[in-house]
Amino acid sequence: MTTTTDPPLHDLVARYVAWRENKTGQTVTEATARHYGHCINSLGRYLGRPPQLSDLTPTTINTWIARQLSRGKSLAYVHSQRIGVLVIWRFAHRTGLTCVWPDGILQTTPNRSDRAADDDLPPVSSSRVA
Repeated sequence: MTTTTDPPLHDLVARYVAWRENKTGQTVTEATARHYGHCINSLGRYLGRPPQLSDLTPTTINTWIARQLSRGKSLAYVHSQRIGVLVIWRFAHRTGLTCVWPDGILQTTPNRSDRAADDDLPPVSSSRVA
């Protein structure tokens, strides 16, 4: 049974959406909220159970990230998953649900070399269509 001191991360998504709207006046799109849910699902598949607030530790998140990369997930995909979970983690910290701040989390920022270089793109025709 889950206690209120260790809520499931899925419950925190809806709380984050409401908090962000109340705190900043900015809405979170339905697609973005779904994305956060997908990120949490990915972490849950790694854990073998629904993730809870207490799972937000640098060790757990770093091993999850490393596992995704070792299984061939693209850096851009893993980065997106990492950001989704970190949004919820930072929300939990800011609202006092956890005292653990996400320090020491593996960096996954995709760099320009992951994409086709401009030199690899075909030239744009200089002729204009009349």
